[in-house]
Amino acid sequence: MGKLKKHRQFWAGLSYKVSYPLLSLVILVLIACPEPVEDPDPPDKPLLVAKSLPEAWDERGIDADNTGKNQIVLMWHPNSEKDLAGYAIFRADTLITNRFVHIANIDLFHTMDTDTIYNDDSLKTYIDYFYFIKARDNAGNLSAASDTVSYRLLQAPYCIAPIDTTTGDNFTFKWMDRASQYTYSIEYLLRLDNVNLNQTVWVCRFTNTWYGYENNTPIPFPYFPSEQSGPSNLLYCDSRFQQLPAGVYRWKVKAISEVDNHTTLDEASGESEWVFFTIE
Repeated sequence: MGKLKKHRQFWAGLSYKVSYPLLSLVILVLIACPEPVEDPDPPDKPLLVAKSLPEAWDERGIDADNTGKNQIVLMWHPNSEKDLAGYAIFRADTLITNRFVHIANIDLFHTMDTDTIYNDDSLKTYIDYFYFIKARDNAGNLSAASDTVSYRLLQAPYCIAPIDTTTGDNFTFKWMDRASQYTYSIEYLLRLDNVNLNQTVWVCRFTNTWYGYENNTPIPFPYFPSEQSGPSNLLYCDSRFQQLPAGVYRWKVKAISEVDNHTTLDEASGESEWVFFTIE
């Protein structure tokens, strides 16, 4: 019985020596790791990209899309918060606050392409659409709404010539306006790119003279609208090119029906797809 008693005392002492430092470690961990605190601060409200003039070399801001689909492109600057999770897009066809609906999420963890451009393709033409954006953080907090912007999408023009052909350096651009819904285009914008050099050659914005509007400002390029006896959906723009290098080119046309009188920014337009041709 004496030996048994000594054995019990030995194991009791060993248990005490082992458990004491473990218990201290647990207490230390509990003190060093307090309960997680929820993030109460929402992100800053997103800043929309300012709309550029349609003839700008790098056209920015809300605009019609040129992929052949009925799309409006919305652009904003990325937020800088480290815990940013994404953005929420809201849209309405009226400025009444309670008519805005949530139409899309931009998830930074699952979106492979850019996180500051959204193409809205669930639209009808000839309707004013209004948008604002909210940022979301990892805790689910939503920011205040960005400024509200609007745009009206028109039926896109259709390019006729030159398309998929080889030509010299003097030819005529032809396109179908396709205006409808009692809407007509007051301005056009032609953009020409050199595909081989990956650069824009020229951008030409001019007033639609076929509907009685006179172009009071000289076009700052060697191109001018053809003479027409009256309104026509088949429109032309004669080229008087300065020498352009041989190569592959692409062009598109934008038909504008509304312009802000103070800023000359377009507020409603339709834009054709890019089409290609070759200069010998």
